[in-house]
Amino acid sequence: MFSYDPSNRILKVQKLAEEEVDLGLLEYQKESYQKYLTETIYSDMEYLLQVMRELLQVSQVDAEFRVGDLYCGNYKNEVKKKSPSYYPVYAKFTIDGAVFPNEVEVFRIPAMDEDGILNFNGDRRVLLMQMVAAERVSYAADKQTVSITTPRRNISLMFDGTKDVTIKYGPRNKIPMHKLIRAYNAKEKVYDDPSKLFTSAYILSAFATDSAATDEAIEDELDKLNIYATYSGDDYALGKTRDALNEALSLDRARGRILSRPVGPFEAGRRVDDEVLHYIHLHCINEIYVKAIPDVVGYTLTQELVISFVPAGTHNNSRLQEALPEFADYSAIPQDSQVCIFMSSKETLTKEDVQFLYDVGAHHVDCKRPGSAPIRATFEEEVIGNYTVRLGDIYGHNIPAGRFHDEWVCFYNNPKFERTDMDHLNTHDLMALYSLCAFIKKNPEENFLLDKDFGLLKKVLAANELFSNAMREVLPDFVKHYSVSISRAISQNLLTEGKFAGLSDMWKKYLWDKNYLDIANTINPIAVVAQTNHLVSDLHTSEIPEKMRLLSMGFYGRICPYETPSGKKLGITNTKAIGARIKDGILTTPYRRVLKNSNGEIESISQEITYMDAQEEAQFRIGDLLSLKKDGYRYLNTKVMARVPAPNNQVTVESVDAYTLDYVNAYCEQHLSPTAALIPFAGSDDAVRVTYATNMLKQSILVQGSQIPRVFTSMYRRCFNHSNTYVIRAKKDGWVEQIPMGKLQLTYDDGTIEDIEICETSVTNQSVNFLNFHVKEGDHFKKGDVLVDSAIAREGIYSPGVNLFAAYLADGYNYEDAVELSEYAANQFISISTETITHRMHRQSNESIRVGTEYCYRFIPENGVIAKVSRQSKSDARCHSKDVLRSGKHSGILYKIERNHKETRLAEYNAHLLSFNRLRTGDKMAGRHSNKGTASIIRKNSEMPCFMNGRQLDILLNPCGVPSRMNIGQNFEAYLGFIAYLLDVYVESDPFNGATKGDIKLLMRYVWDLANNENAKSVCSNYPMLPSTLHEQAIRRHEAIRDWAGCFNPDGTAYLWNPATGKCLENPVTFGVPYMLKLEHEVNHKFHARAGMLEEDYSQISKQPTEGSARGGGQKMGEMELCALAAYGATDFLYETCNSMSDNVLDRVNTTLRTLNLPEYTQGGESVPHAVEMFRYFLETLGYRLTEDERLLPPCDGEFADDRTVPDIRGILSRQKVSDPEEESTGLEDLLKGEFG
Repeated sequence: MFSYDPSNRILKVQKLAEEEVDLGLLEYQKESYQKYLTETIYSDMEYLLQVMRELLQVSQVDAEFRVGDLYCGNYKNEVKKKSPSYYPVYAKFTIDGAVFPNEVEVFRIPAMDEDGILNFNGDRRVLLMQMVAAERVSYAADKQTVSITTPRRNISLMFDGTKDVTIKYGPRNKIPMHKLIRAYNAKEKVYDDPSKLFTSAYILSAFATDSAATDEAIEDELDKLNIYATYSGDDYALGKTRDALNEALSLDRARGRILSRPVGPFEAGRRVDDEVLHYIHLHCINEIYVKAIPDVVGYTLTQELVISFVPAGTHNNSRLQEALPEFADYSAIPQDSQVCIFMSSKETLTKEDVQFLYDVGAHHVDCKRPGSAPIRATFEEEVIGNYTVRLGDIYGHNIPAGRFHDEWVCFYNNPKFERTDMDHLNTHDLMALYSLCAFIKKNPEENFLLDKDFGLLKKVLAANELFSNAMREVLPDFVKHYSVSISRAISQNLLTEGKFAGLSDMWKKYLWDKNYLDIANTINPIAVVAQTNHLVSDLHTSEIPEKMRLLSMGFYGRICPYETPSGKKLGITNTKAIGARIKDGILTTPYRRVLKNSNGEIESISQEITYMDAQEEAQFRIGDLLSLKKDGYRYLNTKVMARVPAPNNQVTVESVDAYTLDYVNAYCEQHLSPTAALIPFAGSDDAVRVTYATNMLKQSILVQGSQIPRVFTSMYRRCFNHSNTYVIRAKKDGWVEQIPMGKLQLTYDDGTIEDIEICETSVTNQSVNFLNFHVKEGDHFKKGDVLVDSAIAREGIYSPGVNLFAAYLADGYNYEDAVELSEYAANQFISISTETITHRMHRQSNESIRVGTEYCYRFIPENGVIAKVSRQSKSDARCHSKDVLRSGKHSGILYKIERNHKETRLAEYNAHLLSFNRLRTGDKMAGRHSNKGTASIIRKNSEMPCFMNGRQLDILLNPCGVPSRMNIGQNFEAYLGFIAYLLDVYVESDPFNGATKGDIKLLMRYVWDLANNENAKSVCSNYPMLPSTLHEQAIRRHEAIRDWAGCFNPDGTAYLWNPATGKCLENPVTFGVPYMLKLEHEVNHKFHARAGMLEEDYSQISKQPTEGSARGGGQKMGEMELCALAAYGATDFLYETCNSMSDNVLDRVNTTLRTLNLPEYTQGGESVPHAVEMFRYFLETLGYRLTEDERLLPPCDGEFADDRTVPDIRGILSRQKVSDPEEESTGLEDLLKGEFG
């Protein structure tokens, strides 16, 4: 489906016409922040008063709080974004009746800008939203644990092997469930004997273990642990969990089972269906019994059994094969038969025996578990509720006034169904939970509780919750720490804001220590958007369960399946999908109802959006909107892949008829993150490659010659809608009133006036942003017009890279991940970055150092003068000297010099430069499909292969990188980019609902016909499926398109001319115009030499040099580097890299000694790297000895390890300097003897 916008020259290609997703990228985080700013902060301040009353020696503390206006630094300081910005919180205290006259600033709430970045004392930080367990009831099969998550605590019911269910209490204590029930029952006096309601052998055996103890004795035992008081306290209040608990404990879990006892008018043997359940709810029945096989496998019979009759259909087993040999070959007995089978006491029951007793209709069996008292297990199972029911199940639609249909009520001793306190666990809950656990233990495959990780039973904590939780954790410690100074200030009536200055610092430190804050990744706009949409699993353990890293059905439409970091954070840090909405902390995703006619056929798809969480959608059949096929206006009943409910309340994917679907996804890209939505043809790439591509998009840096992508997705237009940092669009028609410094004043046609604050130039440690005005004072504009843009957002479209002519052609210089570029392409990738040059100057205690600032805002060449330095002695005016600060290997525009005032003995100055870096050999580049590579060579334009019309290629990519990476999407993008280049348009194609292979073939044939035909109108008449406005554009561009006649084939290949040979290449080459990015891994940032063997520090364990220029070390040589050295035949350098520059200590020492013209140190055998020695030691511990005939390896024994010494070269040189020059040779010989023994 094609549509063309001639005003913006955008050709939109879609499989299905649909509305765009309502993004709301920062909506929930900003709403949560505003809620804290306007509401929650006041309750936190009330908590401050409560803590002060408890910890300070004052009888009464009151205060009036208010949040002040936003404070921010001056505009001239905004260039480096270092000025603090915050909302002050003021308090006017009244203590012991005395009213303090002045307001005191007690706290500072960091300001959040339009991009979701917080300003902590000038530092840019991002608050990461946390995912914690929601207030639900869940079951973890791997841990065999039922979890009841309350707003503050988690109650865990664990299966203790085959013995009992235990409830976790404290870090290590576990209490048997049957003891807890007896203790609760002794206090609440609900049941005469709770054990009589159960028929499960698993539960009855647990009750039998303490049958001799009285309820009062067990109550006293648990009272010593203060359990009842703890579970009745505020920490274990159920809150929203009560509804989820009531639903989990409802008798609805008996649906589909066979009654073993009559229920009202329903006889035993009736299957539990909606009619039975309606009767149960209406008449407030709390327990029913259904047929079941008892869980007595492994139990011992306590009474002899004799079976004389076997009904038809009984499963065959070894006993029946012996008693009825004529039916030995049958899987089930075909007819009623008389037998005489004897089962003796003390015989252990097997699974086959229990099934046999069930088939022959046994009512019960007397048995015992080893170590437990005898029990009578019946062939039925109890289903116990917790005496709760929904009002709608009782009253139907006649709900009493002021009550609700979904309201839960307790009907125990409550005939009028009045509201009662159900905020804590009671005996009814524990009884129903015990029955539920026994059901799960015996029928794990029929469990209907979702796993909180796989089922995504999580809630999201944003600014409001995280700020408040941190404040309540910090306040008691703050008041304790400053209690003396605050008490003294109160007594002297001098309570000032300085007494509360530490509160903001402690609060920030708590957020940082808990990893709730992260340094803002401002390398490009999409990196900021992705970071502010991160969802981090809040874990309080070092061991991360493997299942938490896996994808599950609950992720769809809520968490992006692609974007997650590699390494330890894999699957732990995720990104919210663009279609997801957070409602009351729960992640939901949009769906559309499938509307059907009376025949069950699909009539249409509803336009109404329904948001559902993971638990709600598990009840429906949900398919993909793109999978529905139509014949004209009629939907076809084809087979489609859909998520369908499974018997255990899980979700599976099956192929079903389209007419059986209940819902479809509302948008085709709703499951993608903002970064993944930037990748055109992502559906044609391998999923892992899409993950890598999202990381590369976040690593791309600003280039001066950036261009609008010829092929982009709708996200490129919409990723700036939430902010004015990079693009400002007109909200309504109007004109520009005035453009003062730092503002844009607009007047709309309806009379309203808007002042938009802007930062024309912003510089961070990672990026630079310059705004470009499209309007001037007095200009008129229309709604949607771009008023201001930037190099990263040209015309309001995200533009991080450059469109290049590329060919997939193998050359020696683009082997593996290397790419070959032209000078033209290198000049397009001039990146703007920031460089910080640190100068440390020692100064005496009586000396002052002054650096001039008159050199700012000018270009500094390499090793150029940054500023002049004057030294002046405070005691002697004549002691005056001058020096200069130089840029060293850096160059750029100097825009700021600042001093680090934390240093006392050193005068430390930081000079900040704006550097302009042309693409160089060694710089990393990438496409949008994880096709990353390093620039191996930059050729002259005339040396690059060219088309028959003389147009040179800009970049050569290795064709082997396509099938190996399984990212065919880069070819589709290249083809479509070439088509857009010829037509001089921009193509919008979304990752999934975008151009198909057939669309690309059609458009390629279209431009080929235009290039090879003189009459453009006749060509356009052959393509009626394309928009007429596109034909008009093609006719205007026909002269330029004709220049490509005979230069390419309609299949996307071309014969290229090789200037090196003066001939055409033998075979056609795939080509196109992909969009290329420059990554932050620039080679000028990676330049640093090794400090040298004398200056470097080495690890005591691995003997390897430290890594990085900051530590005086160097870059490590990995496997790929060593293979490259071997391929080039650099044997000497390879040996040096693996020995003296690595962990071969002896070779390192001897290399240094040879450099100093000193005698080498020798030992028995050749020297080997330390890693080899350690490997031999490990083999020795395992009882293996590594031997070799030529004895090149040093001995591996304790004596060698103890006696071996390593010379101290630094000591040799230092003592050499102080030795007598005339006796230098003799001194060195004695010194060496002393050093080496």
